[in-house]
Amino acid sequence: LEQCAGFVRIKDGDNALDSTAIHPEAYPVVERMAASLNLTPHELVGNREHVTALDLEAFKTETIGPETLQDIRAELLHPGRDPRRRFKAPRLLEGVHSISDLEEGMETEGVVTNVTDFGAFVDIGVDQDGLVHLSELANRYVADPRRFVEVGQVVRVKVIKVDKEAPRISLSMKSVSPPARHKRSAPPPRHDDQAAERRPERTRRGEKDRSSEDSRREHPHSRPPSRKPRDRDRQGVERRMPPPPPRNTGAPPVKSVREFAKPGRSAGNLNTQLAEQLANLKDKLGSNK
Repeated sequence: LEQCAGFVRIKDGDNALDSTAIHPEAYPVVERMAASLNLTPHELVGNREHVTALDLEAFKTETIGPETLQDIRAELLHPGRDPRRRFKAPRLLEGVHSISDLEEGMETEGVVTNVTDFGAFVDIGVDQDGLVHLSELANRYVADPRRFVEVGQVVRVKVIKVDKEAPRISLSMKSVSPPARHKRSAPPPRHDDQAAERRPERTRRGEKDRSSEDSRREHPHSRPPSRKPRDRDRQGVERRMPPPPPRNTGAPPVKSVREFAKPGRSAGNLNTQLAEQLANLKDKLGSNK
C-alpha cells in the first residue's frame, strides 16, 4: 500500500487522508497539524480557513522539508483532485480505421505521440502514426520541433502522402487550410432623410470647373480680378508715408523753397531772399569765432 499510495485513492475509508495524494509516511505530520488547531484530520481536509492559517515551518522534520509541506498543504486544500490536465479529444475522420482508408488530401486532428529532432509523430486514429517532418511543421524555419509541439498536444494535420505497402504516412501542419469563418453580414444602410435635408448641397469640383469655363466662353475679354496691388495704389501708399525727422545739427533750420513760394512772389525775389539769409548766417558764424 505504501508503494502505490501516491496513485490509489480510497473514498469513504476509515482514514480521510486515504482519499488524498498524501503519502502514509506523512500522516503523522498531518495529525500534528490538526492537533495544533484542535481538529481531527478529517475536519482539516478541505478546510481552507484553517489550512491557510498553518505555520509550515513549525512542522519540519528530518525527512519532510518545506517543499513536501507545500505539497501537503496543496493536497489538503484540494483533496482528491486529478493531477492530470484536462484532455481534449481529437476529432478523427469518420469511417477511417486503417491506413488503407486514408487518401492524400484528407485533413483530420490527431495527438502528438513523440517529438524528435527531425519531426513529430501524430496518432490520427489508424494503426500507424504519421510523421510531420521538420519542414512541414510551420511556414518558417524550424530549428527545434519541441518549441512548436509537445507530446499529448492535439494538432490538425493534412495527409500529403500515403505508402500503404511500407506502411508510411506523411503529414503536414503548415498545409492545413484554416477553418472557415462565418462572414459578418453588412450593417443595413442608414436612412436619415432629415439630416440629408439639413445638410447643404456642396458643388463638386468638376461642376465648379465647368461653370468657370462656361463663364469664360460667354465673356472672353473679361479677366479675373487680380490680387496684386496696382501701381497707383503703391504711389498712394508712398505719398502717404511721413517724411523722416530732421537731424539735430545745432544750426538754425533753413526754410525750404516752398515756404517762400507764397502767392504774389516771383522766382527772382525768392533767390534774393535766400542769398540774404545765407549772408546773414555766414556773418553769425564768423562772429562766433
